[in-house]
Amino acid sequence: MIITYIILLTALFYILGASADMVVSRIKQIADKFNIGILSMGMVLGALTTLPEFFVGINSVLLDVPGLYFGTLMGGIIVILCPILGFSLILNRQVKTDGKYSSILPVALALLLPIFMGLKGYLNYLDGIIFLCVYLVFLYKNGIEHNHITKADIVKNEVVLAKNFFWITIGVIFVILSSNMIVVLATRILSVYNVSSVIIGLLFFSVGTNLPELIIAIKSWVRHVPELSLSHLIGSALANILVLGLMLIIKPIDLNIDASYKFLLLSLVMALYTVSVFYKSGGELTRKEGYKLLAIYAAFFFGQIFFS
Repeated sequence: MIITYIILLTALFYILGASADMVVSRIKQIADKFNIGILSMGMVLGALTTLPEFFVGINSVLLDVPGLYFGTLMGGIIVILCPILGFSLILNRQVKTDGKYSSILPVALALLLPIFMGLKGYLNYLDGIIFLCVYLVFLYKNGIEHNHITKADIVKNEVVLAKNFFWITIGVIFVILSSNMIVVLATRILSVYNVSSVIIGLLFFSVGTNLPELIIAIKSWVRHVPELSLSHLIGSALANILVLGLMLIIKPIDLNIDASYKFLLLSLVMALYTVSVFYKSGGELTRKEGYKLLAIYAAFFFGQIFFS
């Protein structure tokens, strides 16, 4: 039975990732038409590639498994920072940064905020509002508001927009359907096997829902635009804070502050410390940091299995 569930989940996560990638690629075509800058594009792609997490979160709320969305989103941040960013650095060899702590430290603090605020044993709608405000600050800071689209631009590209919006709609429909089926399957697994919904989210759903991020990191390497990969991954990690805020407003969550939770906190601190230090050092991230991030994720994965 468990083998059947694994095969079904793998197939559904593939559909979820492919559908989200179609949405992202179509919206990127629209963004290219309107000359949105690379940093702003990173924030846009980051938000868009969080579609799987958003719909998995919605379905988790509807089926009353809030631990699943919390584990998926917090585990997703670890997955983005460690294996995906790690592989991206190994592929690209090095990624230039501006070398300023003022750029990376606010990001690190924002990503740590939910896990520290959760130490009180719960997260509620007030926490959710705080997370939404934090994300909006980053959205403003990264210049999304400076990209002006005129009516003339829209008229000029009317056919392209119509075609892309059609495929975007198809992609979103498949994202919604596949994410719903994934959560339904997860609830069946939870009812049969004595496994924490948070652990399933942390270790497995966090990987499956981040397939679009992995696809874009690989495409950035193929197209020799490593800066897009870095800005996109940072944008995607921050977008998890946005989704968490939205989910908490709908469905607050009680948290079990056990060894698994504390190890999640430690792993996140280690990952963000590694990225922050080397972001500043030499103004670049290299393969060496990539291997270190992979090692941190390996420790996190096996540590969670041990503590659970």
